[in-house]
Amino acid sequence: MVERRGHAYDKPAPAMRRYLDGLYESPSDAGVQPVVIAALGPLMLKLAAERSAGAVPYNVTPQHTRIAREALGPGKLLAVEQKVCLETDAVKARSLARTELHRYMGLPNYRNNWLRIGFTEADLADGGSERFLDAMVLWGDTGTIARGLEGHFEAGADHVCIQPVQAEGGTEARDRTLTALAKT
Repeated sequence: MVERRGHAYDKPAPAMRRYLDGLYESPSDAGVQPVVIAALGPLMLKLAAERSAGAVPYNVTPQHTRIAREALGPGKLLAVEQKVCLETDAVKARSLARTELHRYMGLPNYRNNWLRIGFTEADLADGGSERFLDAMVLWGDTGTIARGLEGHFEAGADHVCIQPVQAEGGTEARDRTLTALAKT
């Protein structure tokens, strides 16, 4: 994805370290707002703990949230992303989850993270196992989804950003999901 845009893909932690070095070495360091960084793996989480105000992990589970909180320590912002699908039919929900996650399945950073937190190659094969899909996209009624989101807070998240998953072009479903979850 990066190379298609004309950039060179570098190892994430050293590239971020160089970025932060440049950001903090400028004459206007005093005016720099707190910076949080996208962090999944141990090296990026360590860098976030050492050099930033926190981390914003994407495509994660409460298990990863627990690992991230331990790596960051107290006092650092941990704002995680969780996909949700307001759908009570398991076949439909998992089909939507599989479609949504397809673009990430071949990306090494996500794949490696999923393996690191306990999913197996079998879980990631053929579009994802039910166990994998159910963990990555919380689905069901609002109460079920809310209980799943609570898992992130119990694991140490300060904020959970929800990303509705729905059929292509389903802005009504997206808005319905956000409205329904706002009431829980």
